[in-house]
Amino acid sequence: MDMTFWIQLVMVCFLGAASPGPSLALVIGNSVARGRGYGMATGVGHAAGITLWGFLTAVGATEVMNYHSGLMVVMQIGGAIVLAYVGMRIFRSKSYLENQQENVLLMRPGILFKAAREGFLISFLNPKIALFFLAIFSHLVYPGLSWSEKVLMGIVAGFIDGLWYVSVAIFLTGIVGIGMFRGKFNLLSKLSGVILLSMSIYLFGKVAWALWSS
Repeated sequence: MDMTFWIQLVMVCFLGAASPGPSLALVIGNSVARGRGYGMATGVGHAAGITLWGFLTAVGATEVMNYHSGLMVVMQIGGAIVLAYVGMRIFRSKSYLENQQENVLLMRPGILFKAAREGFLISFLNPKIALFFLAIFSHLVYPGLSWSEKVLMGIVAGFIDGLWYVSVAIFLTGIVGIGMFRGKFNLLSKLSGVILLSMSIYLFGKVAWALWSS
């Protein structure tokens, strides 16, 4: 594995992480609704899911999904449920950045673990991410890779993903982000919730149509 391979891997992972979608909406929504710590924990949990996806793709486990469409349906249903739950919570929340009384409560380990769990579930059950790894990431995997190299591919994917989303959380809750969006955080929180709910409805509709057509 030469330097060119790792540069390609880093670029593919960054483009995958930075592309707009429910994951970005979740991190933005959690950051503005519940603060920097909650947003960063969401990003770390999301990165854990991406690390797992990267490793599963490297060892060839994701190829099973090409032959068992039912697994994708189960993932879509699970992802839709998570998106609906988190989207509704974010939509109904008042922005932490404009209501900072809950600072101590939201930094408790149990609360941060919940944020990480939300991030993990969104990344692991997101069909968009599954398709990314099946269609793009898998082309970087070639026969002869050692187990250590496969594990490292997953770690690199997760690290880049986590770095991106943690940076998003830090930016939004930092001086520059607060200055840019002051007075608009409640609107941004509700917009993030609407995006997540819309994605949930889309996934439910897609599954229903697929089942009805079969």
